[in-house]
Amino acid sequence: MRSLSPPVGAGRDKADAKQPGQAGNALHAYVESQCGCGHWTRAEPGRCAGEEGWTVEFTEWHLVGPGLVSLICAMNLCCSRARIREFLHDWLQLDLFTATVSQCIHEAGRAVEPVVRDEIEEAERALRHWVIARRIDYGTRTEQGSRAFALTIGVIETCRKRGASP
Repeated sequence: MRSLSPPVGAGRDKADAKQPGQAGNALHAYVESQCGCGHWTRAEPGRCAGEEGWTVEFTEWHLVGPGLVSLICAMNLCCSRARIREFLHDWLQLDLFTATVSQCIHEAGRAVEPVVRDEIEEAERALRHWVIARRIDYGTRTEQGSRAFALTIGVIETCRKRGASP
């Protein structure tokens, strides 16, 4: 097999040298080559099959790494995307577009969605009979009563999951 075009990014396929806590980048080489019969082979980043209800695509091609995505998602709980961009610029000297920040949040959401969905369904099933009991008893009269009821439910459900008697 004879390579007719040089690998993309030849000579820069390793991550730039960086100190701990500094951002860097990596340019990965994907090769395009042609065999004797004329067939072209091109290596590309892997892609996940699309799912109904999602417009976010899973690929091996990402603009930011998992550590930075985690930071962005954590900051998204209390900050706007503009504030996230400002923080990244001021503290990490990273200039990301708002669309890149949004893409990070959407990709992370799609990645954890099956796990979160399963946990929510399990929690709903565990609380279903308590909701019915609350409706039958017409709830509680005070905030303290509601808190006591919730704490009691927590103890009983924890014991049930551990196989212990409350």
